[in-house]
Amino acid sequence: MNKKQLRRKHKVKKKIPIWKNHILYTILLLITVFLFLIYSFFFNSFLSINNIIVEGSERNIQDKIENIVSENSQKLFFSFPINSIFAISPSVIKKEIKSEIIKIEEVSLKRIFPNTIKVVVQERDSVAIWCKVDRRMCYNIDKKGVVYEEVQLKGDEVVFFKSSAEDTALGENIISKDEIKVMFDISLTMKNNDEIISFFNFTNRSVLEVFMFNGWKVYFLLDNSFERQLENIDIIFKQEVKNDQRKDLDYIDMRYGDRIYYK
Repeated sequence: MNKKQLRRKHKVKKKIPIWKNHILYTILLLITVFLFLIYSFFFNSFLSINNIIVEGSERNIQDKIENIVSENSQKLFFSFPINSIFAISPSVIKKEIKSEIIKIEEVSLKRIFPNTIKVVVQERDSVAIWCKVDRRMCYNIDKKGVVYEEVQLKGDEVVFFKSSAEDTALGENIISKDEIKVMFDISLTMKNNDEIISFFNFTNRSVLEVFMFNGWKVYFLLDNSFERQLENIDIIFKQEVKNDQRKDLDYIDMRYGDRIYYK
């Protein structure tokens, strides 16, 4: 092996100066783009939330919703405050609204470029009123049987009592959809026979007591025979206990199938 070959074999590759390293420039470019995007989306005042629109609710509830959105828009990014429409979490805000305001049933939230948040809510509709036994506290109930707000009786509502549910809290179910349907079916039957219901009382023995406006009451058994019970009481009203006789009634008992007792 001659000297020329030896020098070629041990030749060391020259290092590329750092200012000529394309990989380094690529990394720096990516970091710059990333920081620019972070600034543009989260720190740019052009995207700061300064307008909150709430639709579908009363004024006092709108104020509460605006406060919830505003509080959730104030965030920190590595100790730096941000208030961008891209920094909020719609799912978190919707969950908090429904948790804090039981009257709200559904919530949708939309970002409107560049700085507006629009919240559309649907409030629960009352289908009945649940009162505690002493009648000192009454609450609206929605179609799903959820207790959602305290209310004062006006005199023309569907009112019911349920002693087994005295400890029910706001936001909880106190009555099933089937029980709600039962009340409305009975109300319709009574209305068709010129009778006015004062209130319903769900007992602990699957028995529903229906108290009439003029003092007498009806006992229903909440089982598979309920539809038949409705048919029977309609027949009783039309054939045996007519309008002018009902003022002297004490009760009608529908709990024993086709055997109907009244006094």
